[in-house]
Amino acid sequence: MKKEKVIKYVLLSISAVLVLAILIVITINSNKRQVVEEKEKTNNTTNTNNNYIVHNSYDKKFNISAPASYKEIEDKLSLNKKAIIELNDENKSSYVLVIVTPKENSDLDFNEYKKDVFKQREEFYDTKITRYNKTTIDEHEAEYAEIYYTSPSSINLYIRSYAFETDNYLGQMVLWTLASNEKSIQNEFDKIASSFIELDKKD
Repeated sequence: MKKEKVIKYVLLSISAVLVLAILIVITINSNKRQVVEEKEKTNNTTNTNNNYIVHNSYDKKFNISAPASYKEIEDKLSLNKKAIIELNDENKSSYVLVIVTPKENSDLDFNEYKKDVFKQREEFYDTKITRYNKTTIDEHEAEYAEIYYTSPSSINLYIRSYAFETDNYLGQMVLWTLASNEKSIQNEFDKIASSFIELDKKD
């Protein structure tokens, strides 16, 4: 049970830091929505033919694809110290954050893990999740919840919180943007989330 308590503590810490990160970056970009020129990180990205770019995780164990307008956060781990992927499209005020936990370090199975993830989301966003959407990530069943949140500074956010697993990891992914972007960004968020893969799979 010691490992289970550690995992729950980690989830709690992740949620707390994530809330703060969302408030900071959205507040900044709602006041300053301009395209920032960055040098392309050629060692960590690959161009694709459909205007999506494949991004490697910081530890090089995972890939995710996102539109070319999404860039890796220049200040790594600024959104969350446990993140393996941090992306943003500053023009849209849209963000992607991924965190994983090795299954060998957890006593929780996927069902227990996802319940903890969503419970922490409800507590920190002071909301009740009433509907969960099933999807597939890296050939495994996954679920996500849609959360609508108004920050203390009255910024309305649309948040997708995912719980997923791969062969060797339990994971959570959060994608968020301004609430005004919700309808136009649905397909984009679907594609980004479903593109996530673990590179070192079991034989």
